Amino acid sequence: MTKFNLIFIHPFFFGFFPIVSLYSYNLGIIPIQDFFYSIGISILAISVSHLILFFIFKKPYKTSLVLSLGIILFFFYGHFYNLLSGFYSDTYLNHRFVLIPFIIFFIIPIIFIFKTNNKLDNINKIVTSISVILLIISSSNILVNTTFSEDVEINSIINENTLIKQNPDIYYLILDAYGDAYTLDRHFNYDNSNFVDFLKAKGFQNSDPSFSNYHTTYLSLSSSLNFDYVNNLLDEKNSSFDVISAHKMIDKNRVMKTLNEFGYVTINFDSGWGPTRQISEADFNFCNQNYFTSSEFLISIAETSIMKLFYAKFFDSDHRERILCALKQIPIIGTDIEKPIFVFAHLLLPHPPYIFDHLGNPTMVESLQFSSNDIINEKELYLDQLQFTNLMIKEIVEILSSENAIIIIQSDHGPPDSIFALKNNDSTDKDKLRNINYYYFPDDKKIIYDGITPVNSFRIIFKNYLSNDLEILPDRNFYIDEKENQYKLIEITNELSN
Repeated sequence: MTKFNLIFIHPFFFGFFPIVSLYSYNLGIIPIQDFFYSIGISILAISVSHLILFFIFKKPYKTSLVLSLGIILFFFYGHFYNLLSGFYSDTYLNHRFVLIPFIIFFIIPIIFIFKTNNKLDNINKIVTSISVILLIISSSNILVNTTFSEDVEINSIINENTLIKQNPDIYYLILDAYGDAYTLDRHFNYDNSNFVDFLKAKGFQNSDPSFSNYHTTYLSLSSSLNFDYVNNLLDEKNSSFDVISAHKMIDKNRVMKTLNEFGYVTINFDSGWGPTRQISEADFNFCNQNYFTSSEFLISIAETSIMKLFYAKFFDSDHRERILCALKQIPIIGTDIEKPIFVFAHLLLPHPPYIFDHLGNPTMVESLQFSSNDIINEKELYLDQLQFTNLMIKEIVEILSSENAIIIIQSDHGPPDSIFALKNNDSTDKDKLRNINYYYFPDDKKIIYDGITPVNSFRIIFKNYLSNDLEILPDRNFYIDEKENQYKLIEITNELSN
């Protein structure tokens, strides 16, 4: 590599740094193809920009420094705006009041670079060194976890003597962050009895109260889709969760693997959330939207870059269409399929972003962030989206309950953590584990017991409908106290029963 390349290559390193850093922080959650796709876009954009700036400045040392400043401006603006939003409300904070002084701050050194006759070799060397150090630091977590992460072997539960007793279709609907009736009443002053009474009138069984096994999505789904606890994902030596393995457990889940071997056609609906966007174990993945707006990785980059100015208008439309596509297709997806089907739909409802009002009309999205600084306002937005969720689930149930189908309607955990910020006591921690957990069986079998948790959902179904001798596991509940140790699972099963 020539001296020219060594000195002036820092724009590429600065362009790679936020991508590598974000991927490293979300290792195992973000699909690897999203990472390489982003790197490819970065290389192309920086190369084209470099040619344009070189045509303007004629000097490589000037071109590289100006380009690096531009890259820093591009990627840092979103972080700067989000930082200010923590101190000022949207009433006083506007992009035009933030962007102009932000750009001026960067224009000053650019003017200096343009006018100076100094070759700036030393400055380029220093900047290159800084970019290399940043890239090495951001890459270290990827190298460590990729090297030492173990593959998760997922086995089916079928043996040669297993026979199919009945083969109803199975629908597994996850309503992300949907709180139970107690939580909605206590924290939202909202009576959800209309929806609850509707499900019971249709013949749904449930446990009241009901609690999820874990209060985070990736642990909850990796557990329920493999009908087992995933506490082994905790690496006590490294004090971190092996999220890569959790992602693999969702992607190669035991439920779909087993049902495939039973002759089921397995179907997944793209959620927009990394691990449940595309599931390789599924025979079909539906409702995939525009790549740029369906990639959570690219959304995160957009949210923290200058693209924050305009990206939301594209995101909210595609995210809305993805959800509406799933809601429309779920009740009719098996019409032309002769084999029994298993449908898995992880719906980001009523989970933020809040893009539906109570009737399903679009709402304006001010930010791509999946949270809100205004807790009171967020509660109103959450309830609106929950009411729309109720309307759509009722329509789906009306259709599916007349067919030979098992329907599970569950939430992975309770409402978003930000909503509980107004309260500061232990009971709110317990409420984050409160979920909905409803089961419909076409033959009205009474097989649901009080206290059942998602880890036993498919153990119950397989045992009663697929002739499997699966034992029911003890129902246990775990919580992560992020204030004390974000990597330590705390069992609170006994506390929840009191």
